[in-house]
Amino acid sequence: MQALDDTREGGEIIFAIPEVVSSLLLQRQMETGQAGLGIFDLLNAFDHLVFDEFHTIEARGFGLAALCARLASVPFGRARVSFLSATPLSIRPTLERLGVTATDIAELEEV
Repeated sequence: MQALDDTREGGEIIFAIPEVVSSLLLQRQMETGQAGLGIFDLLNAFDHLVFDEFHTIEARGFGLAALCARLASVPFGRARVSFLSATPLSIRPTLERLGVTATDIAELEEV
């Protein structure tokens, strides 16, 4: 993630499950002179964070996803957060309990 290039035309993309992203942020060994990456760096480095099939994410992984959603609603950083799932269930009540206001939640449905 430290090798991302903001000047690259068209942007860059990383595919990973939340648990792997968490591991990259929390357990990466730093070398001399390197600063640690954190959640704020993640929200600044990307325009969009997508959690696909969110209903299958383990509790610890969903903690990271929920934190991203809450911080993005403040707003902090440039990232927008999306939760996708083909399984029909509402994430709105969970996000609202986490402090994301109703006006910051846009529900879209594909028909």
